Amino acid sequence: MRALLCIIAVTLVALPMATHGCAGLETRVDSGRVVSHFGQYSGCFLMTDLETDTTWEAGDQCDVQVAPASTFKLLHSLIGLQTGAVDSSTVFPYDGRHQPFRAWERDQTLASAFHNSVVWAYQQLALKIGQQRMDTWIDRVDYGHGRRDSLTGFWLNGSWTVSARDQLDLMVRFERGELPFAPENIETLHRIMDEPWDSGGTFGGKTGTHMHDGRLQAGWFIGHLDKPGTQLAFVTLIRAEDDARGHKAKAITEDILHELGY
Repeated sequence: MRALLCIIAVTLVALPMATHGCAGLETRVDSGRVVSHFGQYSGCFLMTDLETDTTWEAGDQCDVQVAPASTFKLLHSLIGLQTGAVDSSTVFPYDGRHQPFRAWERDQTLASAFHNSVVWAYQQLALKIGQQRMDTWIDRVDYGHGRRDSLTGFWLNGSWTVSARDQLDLMVRFERGELPFAPENIETLHRIMDEPWDSGGTFGGKTGTHMHDGRLQAGWFIGHLDKPGTQLAFVTLIRAEDDARGHKAKAITEDILHELGY
């Protein structure tokens, strides 16, 4: 497996690097193998293998600042669980208003709100957490940049942003157990978001879509893959004038992981 990882490392990275376990290896190569999966989008793919402590990079959008959109639901859920504002049995009552998706037009649990990216349920959760506790925990995690000027929308409106590198750092710390949340709350989130991976192990994460001026201009997927001998944290960001969606970023991530032999 270590030899295969050395091959992957020199295939992905378009920068000089030395990889752990590949003594003396330093090279500059084309990252087109991964970038080709972006299709019509500009983008970024970052992945850290925690078994080898090696990070790979492809694409030209890794430093751009973008609203985290619904990827914030990962951290938002942990803050809610940690503060006691929510637990796995909490029900968010639907108020009967028309919603953009039928799946939003019903009462929600934390699990259903996470899976269906139900904005109104997480807005209710934000109000239960409150501005002071929200700020305290986000600052403690040291995640994001800018102003959190709307408790119920700062992760959506672009006043507060993250880069793909910020997202990868969050997922690496999540995988390593370095985030300041109780183990039982981390485990609750794993139960909510993880699913079987087709070659064994578990795969999970969160999509996000950032809309600006009525156009879908950024799609995110942040996540992890755990299987025997493999522990990965990764992020995919795709950008376009329109139609850049989180579910497409997730599909691109899955395609890249399959191509790399995971």
